[in-house]
Amino acid sequence: MTSIVDDTTVDDETQPREHAYFEKADEFLEHLKTLIGVDLFSDEEATEEERNAIRRVQMICGEYHEQSYLWDPWLEQIVAPPIEALRQHAARVVESADKDPATVRANWLAEATYQIVNTRGSKIIVSFFPHQVSDLSVAIAYMQRLEPSGSRGAWAIRYIVLLWLSLICRLPFDLSNFDPEGGESGSTADTIEAIGLQYLDKAGLERDAAALLLARLYARQDTHTRFKNFLDQSEPHLVESPNLFRALGAMQVFTEILKSGGLDQLALHLPQILELAQKLPHNTSLSVHTVIRKYVIKVSGRVGLKLLPHTPTNRITIRTLHGETISPNEGFASSTESEAEIPDEIEGIIDDMLNGLRDRDTTIRWSAAKYIARIGSSVPNDLTSQLLDAILDIYQTHFVEGGELNTAAEPSWHGATLACAEFARQGLISGNNVPKTVNWVLKALFFDVKKGTHSIGSNVRDAACYFLWSLPRTLDPNAMRPYATRLAQSLITLALFDREVHIRRAASAAFQENVGRMGLFPHGIEVLKWIDFYGVGVRRNSFVVSAPEVARHEVYRGHLLNYLVDTTLKHWDPDMRSIGAEALKELCKADIYTLAPPVVERLKGSLAFVDSHEIHGAILGLREIAEGLREEQDGERSTKFRAQIFELLDRLTDSSIKGYKNDLLLEATSQLIGSSLSDIALNARPDLDVKSPPKWRFILDLCLKHRSDVVQDAELQTTNSSVQQGMTRVLGFAGSSKYPQGIRKAITCLIGVVKRDGAKKSSSYCVEARRNGYDSMTRLLRNIQPILFEELDHSLFQDILRSFLEGLEDYSVDERGDVGSWIRIACIKGLSGISQLILASQYGRKYEWISMDLYTQIWAGILKQGAERLDNVRAEVGKQIVQLLGLIESLPPADSVWIPEGFQLLKTLFMTEIEVGDGWNESNWLFPRIVQLLQVEAYREHLVRGIIISIGSRNESTNRPASTALTHYLLERQNTAPEERIIEKVLKILLDIAQNNSASNIVVLPILSTFNELIDGGLATEAASSPEGLELLCDLLNFVGVRVERLKNVQRINLSMRITVQLLAVTEVFETAKACLSSFLCHAFPKVREETGEFLYFVLQSQEVPGGDAIEPILLETDWAGPEYASSAQSVIKVLEN
Repeated sequence: MTSIVDDTTVDDETQPREHAYFEKADEFLEHLKTLIGVDLFSDEEATEEERNAIRRVQMICGEYHEQSYLWDPWLEQIVAPPIEALRQHAARVVESADKDPATVRANWLAEATYQIVNTRGSKIIVSFFPHQVSDLSVAIAYMQRLEPSGSRGAWAIRYIVLLWLSLICRLPFDLSNFDPEGGESGSTADTIEAIGLQYLDKAGLERDAAALLLARLYARQDTHTRFKNFLDQSEPHLVESPNLFRALGAMQVFTEILKSGGLDQLALHLPQILELAQKLPHNTSLSVHTVIRKYVIKVSGRVGLKLLPHTPTNRITIRTLHGETISPNEGFASSTESEAEIPDEIEGIIDDMLNGLRDRDTTIRWSAAKYIARIGSSVPNDLTSQLLDAILDIYQTHFVEGGELNTAAEPSWHGATLACAEFARQGLISGNNVPKTVNWVLKALFFDVKKGTHSIGSNVRDAACYFLWSLPRTLDPNAMRPYATRLAQSLITLALFDREVHIRRAASAAFQENVGRMGLFPHGIEVLKWIDFYGVGVRRNSFVVSAPEVARHEVYRGHLLNYLVDTTLKHWDPDMRSIGAEALKELCKADIYTLAPPVVERLKGSLAFVDSHEIHGAILGLREIAEGLREEQDGERSTKFRAQIFELLDRLTDSSIKGYKNDLLLEATSQLIGSSLSDIALNARPDLDVKSPPKWRFILDLCLKHRSDVVQDAELQTTNSSVQQGMTRVLGFAGSSKYPQGIRKAITCLIGVVKRDGAKKSSSYCVEARRNGYDSMTRLLRNIQPILFEELDHSLFQDILRSFLEGLEDYSVDERGDVGSWIRIACIKGLSGISQLILASQYGRKYEWISMDLYTQIWAGILKQGAERLDNVRAEVGKQIVQLLGLIESLPPADSVWIPEGFQLLKTLFMTEIEVGDGWNESNWLFPRIVQLLQVEAYREHLVRGIIISIGSRNESTNRPASTALTHYLLERQNTAPEERIIEKVLKILLDIAQNNSASNIVVLPILSTFNELIDGGLATEAASSPEGLELLCDLLNFVGVRVERLKNVQRINLSMRITVQLLAVTEVFETAKACLSSFLCHAFPKVREETGEFLYFVLQSQEVPGGDAIEPILLETDWAGPEYASSAQSVIKVLEN
């Protein structure tokens, strides 16, 4: 299932788009046609069209995985052609002994077929497979030709053919009719069984298909006697052997045959199957695996269903939306209580199911719940009631009335709730059992137990919603009537205020089901429009829009307020506490002078608690209520109420205010002071002591010194870094156009803060203080805009710009990661804002304040950041670039000098219809565009430096698009504008940077990664066609291949080796690369020698290298990590020399 990001703004931003129909049917069929239309026996290298076809088939299948039913009208067109092609391929392989059964193209076609099977399901897709009598011998012979562990990708062929064979096995003809003339009777069945057993212990999908094949074989009338022998053979694998895959295969056969086999065939074997399933948990080497325990539950449950009467003794009733009652069992002969005979084995099976409900894994609890409900529908009513009582007893294991649940209760409560839901869905909960069942499920509906820094229990709440969704479908409304209001209040609360989006939607669905089928919930129809699927999908909408509308109904208002105060404001997630406080304000605004006082009184008690979460939530709640009071028109009344809230600050203890990680608490407290402070609040305090500051001033003093943006100290004692952060932020407010005094001193001080030591690239100021310094300079210049040209001189102004440009090169790193990005983002905003401030002014001599050289550096520096690896940095660049371009476009003709180089290209690439900056954090959107700016010489070196960092990133979603875009663009530009020789220019920039920083691995490693990507993309061959490019390649080989033994960084050695080996395929530099190769084959590090041998073999396989065929055996036969590597290295070099 697709995960859903749940935040305070958008919960569904990663949810895939829903389709109305199979929109890509034509494209999908065209790609399948491409894969089918080739010669499946061809050994030629696959074309780009074929590679793209298999890639697109996989992507489209993934896109429709959640809505595969949309394929149904096209299924025959989709499935029949590839299966027919594979059938013909198999027939030709069988006819000719020299044909390869598993070529690359056949593998690809089978893999495409597997993707179709995986998307729509094997049960549906297999029905479109060919199943003629003549296909049996072809399928058997073809499977015999396939090796069990063939080439990479052959698993798909084996899987598809095994599925095909399992379908053919269902032909209603005796298999002995297919035995060869004069051969042993039953040889066909022996062969099919041998094929199935051959793949039954495999780790891949072949095991699933083999299990299905064997189950179909043993279910046949003419071969069912073989099942006894299979049971006997499986016993040691299940009871004694640690072989997981063989045990899984056997259990899969059991589940399939119990599902499709007839009782007359299996009756004699059921005790043995059950015995094996119940012995398996005692095999400790196997029982630790979830999938084994799941199959134990499935096998036990299916055996139980086979042992019980086929006609359910409990008549399931279903209520329609029109209130009618129907029975799916109508027309079947029902057994009376006296006639029903319960086998003795059922007691042990039920015990297994009850234990399964307590299992630690969800999938096992789910299986146990389904099977215990199905068993309950097949036993007499009194036993069904006993089963329900046993399930409800599970709740009591970890429950103490009035006490808190612990984390150990989560599995058992989830299992019990799932079982109750399945009982409800089967119509097995009678009116007498409704009270106790509903009471327990209502407790499960709010199961949320804190575990460490998070909480668990969302699965329990989800199962409880499932129960309340199932109950109205089978229960009589009169039995539900006494609990309708409680259920409605609980479901409304969960639908509006749960943290998880899937729980809110599950509760909404349960509420809707009850309203539609029962009609008992108060104001049901009117409330539904506020808590529908989309209404509760976005958390903010649910809390602050839907909740106040629902709270208009008094029956729900009190319950919602109580939940916010007692639960949400004490939640472990600070975002939940924050938005819960906002919801509290919105609910109280309906009648704030009546609803707010009791809420404030309850929050007042939480201020004295030790739990920082509870204190923080209480402060947030008080702050939001104070904000609500400020919005009231009754000024004096609301001010007095706010003064009462202000006095509650004195209840905060010093230990809580100055405690560890108090940033959130201080932030909320400072906001509470701002919301509740008034003249009345200050004057109504006769207890003020002039010797000590009041609590609110003490809090504000701590806030000023806190290291975060809102509150400036997180430590018990003030530290130097905290003061730096606070003071640099304060300096941003040190002047304005009305009060210009001290502006120059403030700016000079801030430049000193942000300036780093040129040699050490370090600063005595912390990174937060330097970031705040840049922000403060930007704020100061904005505040003094009307008098900027009078109060400052152009020399100081240019010093400011240079300090911002220097900040773009800040790549400070600490335990928090790339903290220098905070500074770079501040500098991007600052340079853009200051440039816009100057350009938009009416001052006549702007060029004195920003020289053209400095102006170009600003553009180049910002664009460099736009080509780097961090999404948030690139996104900020996108916003600022679009703002700058928009401003420049609106300048009068007299200011045309400020049009930057490449202006029209910048507009074409980035002034798109998408929202400002949105595409810049998407690598696949950005890099194909930004590399085109390499044609602008003024930006080229800066862009290359930025792209290097992206290609050297460990994040494949960044480095792969960057390298691909750079390679493609350079090759394309070389063809369209050969006179630019752009490849040589870019390579020279890369090599110069590497040579100038050869001692710094931080600089060199990304450059070597970039060289590798460019050479792999074919740029080396293109560069070697010119004298300048050839010289660059020789210089590159000298850089990476000389004095390799002195290098200590293994990653740098390996990257150098890859460049050297890849350049062997470039004829013009073959001799130089060959001379460098021995340094890697004979390196002192065994890992380097191994990597060199493997990569050289890979290059020889994919590219033309002189002597490659003779070198391959040497590479394969040599243990490069062992002591006898020198002679092999000499042999390789000797072959290359010849």
